[in-house]
Amino acid sequence: MTPISAGVLRQASLRQIVVIALTLLSLQAQAPPSAADIVHSVRETYANITQIEFSMTLTRRSFIESRITSEVTMGTRIAARFPDRLRWETDDNFAKASGADFGPTLTILDGKNTWVYLSKPNQYTVETGSDPDFLKRIDEFLPISAVKLKDEAKFLREETINANGRQVDCYVVEIPEDVGNGLYPQQWTWWVDKARHIVLRADRKRIAPRGSDEATLVYQNITINEPIPDDVFVFTPPAGAQNSDKSPP
Repeated sequence: MTPISAGVLRQASLRQIVVIALTLLSLQAQAPPSAADIVHSVRETYANITQIEFSMTLTRRSFIESRITSEVTMGTRIAARFPDRLRWETDDNFAKASGADFGPTLTILDGKNTWVYLSKPNQYTVETGSDPDFLKRIDEFLPISAVKLKDEAKFLREETINANGRQVDCYVVEIPEDVGNGLYPQQWTWWVDKARHIVLRADRKRIAPRGSDEATLVYQNITINEPIPDDVFVFTPPAGAQNSDKSPP
């Protein structure tokens, strides 16, 4: 048997070291960021919004033990350009969820006036000025803004979900909400688009002694700080629509 020289051994050892080092570097490159880093990147994305546009489906469910006692799904579409432009559309279930029966609605802030259209009576109102309270309502549909979260995020997994008809790679993180004293704890789960750091789905769960409730928010066609055409914020009364308050248009 031909003896193996020390030089060959050293070369083999060097090759092994290089292979191990490259493997470690590859694993580090593939390792997902921490949950805290993911949440921070999402906060940064939503922190300086000047324009935002999205469609959202909200599903609410109530449970007693494991039995669903109620479930409702409603849809909305929002386009906003801060500080005074808004287009907010809701479907029929939004009104029904609040006990009203005026059908789908449309609210427009055009920078000068605030228009509110109710489809079922085919009526609209108009008030001078762009009511800032309507713009504040957007926060209700963005979990990053609507709730106070604890700094205890947990990384769950990586997952690919369907958004806008295509497959999007997401990080899935779990974050407890910082609720006040006497309120039952609840937590959020986010599906975060890896590339854009935007929440594409958000689940909220609250457990109470006599039951629990859940909400699922699914976002489609969401864009942040991309130009929105001016005509999106123009109100044109539908055919036959009446100005219910008789104020001048």
